[in-house]
Amino acid sequence: MALFGAAAFGVDAFGDAIGSGGGITVDYELWRATIDNALVENITSYFTGGEATYNSDRAIKTEARFDLRDASVVDPYVDYLAVFENAEYDDGTTATRNQLGLYATKAPPGTRTIERAEGTYTGADLTSVLARYAFDDTYNISAGINYVSAVATVMALAGINRYLITPTTLTTAAARSFPIGTTYLEVCNILLNEIGYYHLAMLPDGRLTSQPTRNAEYVEPYRIITDSDLMAPVQTQPTDTTVANVVIVVLDNPNAAPLTKVVRNDDAGSPTSTVNLGTRTRVETRSDLANQDAVDALAERLLSEGRSFYQTATCTLLPNPQALTPHQTVDLALTGKMEMLNGRWRVRCARVGFSPKQPTVIEINRSTNSITGALV
Repeated sequence: MALFGAAAFGVDAFGDAIGSGGGITVDYELWRATIDNALVENITSYFTGGEATYNSDRAIKTEARFDLRDASVVDPYVDYLAVFENAEYDDGTTATRNQLGLYATKAPPGTRTIERAEGTYTGADLTSVLARYAFDDTYNISAGINYVSAVATVMALAGINRYLITPTTLTTAAARSFPIGTTYLEVCNILLNEIGYYHLAMLPDGRLTSQPTRNAEYVEPYRIITDSDLMAPVQTQPTDTTVANVVIVVLDNPNAAPLTKVVRNDDAGSPTSTVNLGTRTRVETRSDLANQDAVDALAERLLSEGRSFYQTATCTLLPNPQALTPHQTVDLALTGKMEMLNGRWRVRCARVGFSPKQPTVIEINRSTNSITGALV
């Protein structure tokens, strides 16, 4: 197997390395693949670097950049790219091989000659494939259809059959119609919204995923970050423009009476409450919610998120492919002056490099208890 750019990490380079032996060797592989994640050709020998970025606020949540010595080894719009991180540990810990996503490709910009054929491809997770397709006629879903099955049917129309979506017993209460020009991604996310699920995102193994939305304090952290995990001091910034302590959700459906829900954070013990900050209202008008329960659930989720966005921090870590998994939390367990940051945080963005010398950077938001507002 052709490998490139392997580097040994020890305490001199990055502080304490993963594993008690004090060292880890990391390298990366790049493969041409199919939409089903079948590996077609190892093109690692042409691979010089790049990175993947996750942003929970984007419609296409995971995107990537691939730097190649020869751009002709990839057929844009046809090939999919799968990247892997290999890690070997000096202390004898079992070596790991982790995928960092499966990406649809676009044509690289720039002009190439026989002497200079380098290229940089951009890729996006498979929700970008769903966004490329739109219905050329009205798309109808019958009453009584299971919501997850309806989403899976639309994904299959685009050739996407690998997914991990939490099953549900909920079915459409009435027939649904989507107008001509609606993208496949819009239909999937509207259906998921109606049952209180997250929009589609990508797991590191390339599968598309969704699950019921959850308050951050109920999401087990994927890792606990200590002083020895940090490659640089934690940077913090206030983000008070995203705070909401009163949320009003309105279901505006021309074919039915409007449904509404108002939720408030009036707890004096909460740092973002109306008592401490004054009223900060967010109004969300939607037409894609199924019933009053869905309206209520969205209002409660937005209020919870409004509490957790009052502070943001950036952590620079050793290479960590798990950071690309959507809708995660981390716990900070720091000492000294950074102890004030300890607690649970929601992972909002992540950047994972495809080079051993590139750290993983995560942007996290402070999470608070949805009842009391106290830090978790």
